[in-house]
Amino acid sequence: MAGFPYWPCFVTRSSDGDYIREAKNKISVHVQFFNWNDESGWVTKTMPWCSVAEFRRFAKEAIKEDVSCSMDWSPVGKMLHKWKNAALQAESTVHLSRKERHKRFLV
Repeated sequence: MAGFPYWPCFVTRSSDGDYIREAKNKISVHVQFFNWNDESGWVTKTMPWCSVAEFRRFAKEAIKEDVSCSMDWSPVGKMLHKWKNAALQAESTVHLSRKERHKRFLV
């Protein structure tokens, strides 16, 4: 979502029943965010699942190429604590099936 760093989440169906939508030549995916007030939303930037260590390596390389994108990769202040908890919560679901993950975390 605009103004937020990459945030741990999983793909869910929107209230309209859609997973993906296209508007103004942009594809958006509907997701539920871990550790963010039980909110879901549409995002245009996604990446495949990876561990926190892998994410940090991706972030380091991306920031090296374009310093102006550092806010996309590096939450700060109170958001950093929430992001770390979201990452831990997401990593705890790795062993779950998609159905189990939805049952446990979908709001």
